[in-house]
Amino acid sequence: MKDMQTETNDRRDIVWVDTRQSLVDLLETVGTEGEMAVDTEADSLHLYRDRVCLIQVSTTRRDWIVDLLADVPLDSLWRCMEDPGILHVFHDADFDLRSLDRDYGLRPRSLFDTKIAAELLGRESLGLSGILQETMGVSLSKQYQKYPWSRRPVDPKARLYAAMDTRYLHALKNRFRDDLIASSRWEWAVEEFEHLESCRWLPSRRDRLGFWSIAGIGRFGPQQREMVRRIWDIREAAAAKRNVPPFKLFTDAALMGWISANDPSGVIAPGITPSLRSRIVTAMTTARSLPD
Repeated sequence: MKDMQTETNDRRDIVWVDTRQSLVDLLETVGTEGEMAVDTEADSLHLYRDRVCLIQVSTTRRDWIVDLLADVPLDSLWRCMEDPGILHVFHDADFDLRSLDRDYGLRPRSLFDTKIAAELLGRESLGLSGILQETMGVSLSKQYQKYPWSRRPVDPKARLYAAMDTRYLHALKNRFRDDLIASSRWEWAVEEFEHLESCRWLPSRRDRLGFWSIAGIGRFGPQQREMVRRIWDIREAAAAKRNVPPFKLFTDAALMGWISANDPSGVIAPGITPSLRSRIVTAMTTARSLPD
């Protein structure tokens, strides 16, 4: 059995890291070079709770994809990512840093964010795709933006898509660093990169407010709000049991429509099973009997 699964795409190797040896090889390479380009892929469209499933790492000659769902201890990777002696290059690091903090309590140090650099340089394009097209003539595919990253095995084309998000960050970092120095904005960038280290995960508005986060609920009276609360709780329990996002069962807009129509017979949606529909109808009927 091979310790590393290696594919060659676009004249570079992509190493799938899901064994102790492949992780050791990655960290040895990063330690030698002193920097790593980093990105993450999370699955928020197919799971009840968003979670980071992959960490992409590019060194100067190779791309690596760390399978966070594999049964491999990752303490050594976390130490590397928090090592201030290793430069960690991201593009638009905010979401990645918050996600890594949420899932692993990970707080990378010594950061370079190519999006922040682009902003300080006054570039019009701030997305990675636009920047790479303008600076290097590289086009990034958007085909796998909604890919289920928690699914195994990961399609080879999806692996290439993921690897491309870090493959050119070293070159981009070098170019932008030189431009920042030449424009006397390097000190500004250093301040921004240092501030980025304090980025932490915060609960979303939905997580904080629950059913109160639904648009338009303020126009409902107590009885209708109680219907919304009960149906919200039913949906949350069902989504958690199936491990799917709540919107896959039915949307907030559908829920609000049922309450506005005040007609349990209209409770229909693709994700609703007969048993789930029965619970929703019962919740509506019961809440309707309460004082308004």
